Amino acid sequence: MRGTCLILLAWLPFAAALAQNLPGPPQETYYQDDPAAVMPREIDPANRMAVAAHEQVLQYDPTNVTALLQNARLMLARGQNARAFQEFEYAIRSAPAGSVALRQAHWAYGWALLRGGEARRALQEWQLAAELHGGSPRWVPSTLALGFWLAGEKDRAVEYFVVAVRSEPNRWGTTLSLGQTIRDWHPDDRAAMEALHAEWKSRIGNRGG
Repeated sequence: MRGTCLILLAWLPFAAALAQNLPGPPQETYYQDDPAAVMPREIDPANRMAVAAHEQVLQYDPTNVTALLQNARLMLARGQNARAFQEFEYAIRSAPAGSVALRQAHWAYGWALLRGGEARRALQEWQLAAELHGGSPRWVPSTLALGFWLAGEKDRAVEYFVVAVRSEPNRWGTTLSLGQTIRDWHPDDRAAMEALHAEWKSRIGNRGG
């Protein structure tokens, strides 16, 4: 019993550090566009000419952030997740401080981590992207809501989703608008967001009762 208590006590500072690294409460609304919240053009790994042209870009400019992000996505398409994550991190190190490219690298890395089952790490990357923006980028509440949902933090997820609906009701407020918003998403992300939306609707209904 004493050994178990010691293990729990040792874990508490680590757990607290993890919690501190996650985003805090949302703002009231998010209303600003963010040009960094765009995926770089995907390269088809089966297209040899496109792959060769891409490799040539990196050969001449090995710190080209856009090309590095494309390379990371190419690795993901090939199932090379570990290498892809390293490439994202290299893109982040290569990006100029405070640049749109740096913000895009954190944002795109967050999505890659989420799809790799690393929801908490994804939240940390998105938090960095939001902090670099310095304002109220409209992608934040819905994206962080999805991240918290997949991290098992359902209350935090709904808290952020409420703000997403408040900020952009025409995108998130109804089942129809949600379906239109996420119709081109990755199937796993789409299923998770639909589950989150259903939970939000359930809680709103319970409060109304």
